[in-house]
Amino acid sequence: MKTSLGFKRCSFIVITLIFCSILMTGVVTAQNTASVTVTGTVLKHPPQCILYGKNAVRYPISFFTAKPNAGYTPLTVMFKDKSFNKPTSWNWSFGDGTRSTEQNPTPHTYTKVGVYRVTLKTTNCAGTGISEQFIFVLPRWWWMR
Repeated sequence: MKTSLGFKRCSFIVITLIFCSILMTGVVTAQNTASVTVTGTVLKHPPQCILYGKNAVRYPISFFTAKPNAGYTPLTVMFKDKSFNKPTSWNWSFGDGTRSTEQNPTPHTYTKVGVYRVTLKTTNCAGTGISEQFIFVLPRWWWMR
């Protein structure tokens, strides 16, 4: 079975990868091209896709730390990107309407009580990764001052 496959052009050279889908698996060899031809075998349960090669580009796996992730208002949180596979852009959403595109944003302060969903979306030429964490901001009562 032969089929053509298009993919985004990256600044890296993808040497060899194993292509798989629900219908088939096969070996693809591409050297700085915008499309390739796949020759393979129809499978009932294909293996997971694996990229090979010295300079193979993999989509980013987003991951970050938030310290602290809970506390009393006002709560200042340090966010640090720990993503894998060399992302080239970062898009943070802090859950309170503010955003950042820095890899490691400046400390963010939550001034209102609540639970905030923080999302990090990382991108490179192979794709996008997303990670979420929750920040818990508790009320500071008068006897705690």
